[in-house]
Amino acid sequence: MNQGCFSVLQRYPLPFVGFVASTCLWGLYHFNPQEHGFYPRCLFYQTTGLWCPGCGGLRSCHQLLHGNISAAFRLNPLAVILLPGMLMGLAEWWLMPTGRRRLLTLAGDPNFIVGVGGALCGFGVARNLPLLEWITRVCS
Repeated sequence: MNQGCFSVLQRYPLPFVGFVASTCLWGLYHFNPQEHGFYPRCLFYQTTGLWCPGCGGLRSCHQLLHGNISAAFRLNPLAVILLPGMLMGLAEWWLMPTGRRRLLTLAGDPNFIVGVGGALCGFGVARNLPLLEWITRVCS
C-alpha cells in the first residue's frame, strides 16, 4: 500500500521538522505580526480582553529574530526567558542519543510540569495587573 508523503515523514522526521521550522522562521522574520493580519489572533484575549501567557509571543519572536532583545522582552518577557531552555531541549532531542537526554527527562517529571504550569498561570495573572504594566513602561 502506498502511503505517499506520510512514509517520507516517518523515515525522515528531523529534516521535515527542520524544513517546516526554518520556513516558519523565515516568514516570521520577513512579515511583522504587527503589520500583517494573517497571523492567528489570541482567542483568550478576544473573548476576555486579558492577556494570556502567550500573548505577544509572535511579536516577541519577530523582534528576537531581528536582534531587538529589549523590545522582545517588553512584548512577552516569559517567552524571552524560556527560549534558551526550549532551544537546549530541542538540541538534546535532535543531537543526543536517547539515553543521555537530561532536559527531556526533566520535562517528564510531574514536579517540573506543575512548576511550569504554576509559572505560566502566575505570569498570566501578573501581566494583567496594573503594577506590571507600570514596570514595563519604566523599563522601556
